[in-house]
Amino acid sequence: MPTTNAAAGSNRDLNRRIGVILKAYRLRNGLTQKDLARNANVSQGAISHVEQGLRSKLNTLETISLALGSTLSETIARAETARDASTLRRDAKRLLKRLTRSRS
Repeated sequence: MPTTNAAAGSNRDLNRRIGVILKAYRLRNGLTQKDLARNANVSQGAISHVEQGLRSKLNTLETISLALGSTLSETIARAETARDASTLRRDAKRLLKRLTRSRS
C-alpha cells in the first residue's frame, strides 16, 4: 500500500524527534558522534544521519539506542509523546549549554 502524504510527513517528524532524542542522550553521556559510533560499532556518518532525522534502518536505531543505555522501543515511545521536533531541538540546545557551563 502506498504511503500517503500525511503518513510520510508523520514519519519524517517521528524520525526527526528520534534523532533529537538520541542526540540529547549522546550529549547527556558526554559523547561525541565519533565516540558513539565507536561504541555502537557504526559509522560516524550513520550517527549524523540519525541525528538529522533522516530515514534509518531499525537495527541501526536499535544499536545506537542500546549504546546509549536505552532501547529502541523506549526511544520511540519518548519520540511519540514528544511535542514536536523543534521543541525537542530547543530542549537539546539548552541541555548542551548547561553541560558546557558545568564543565567549565
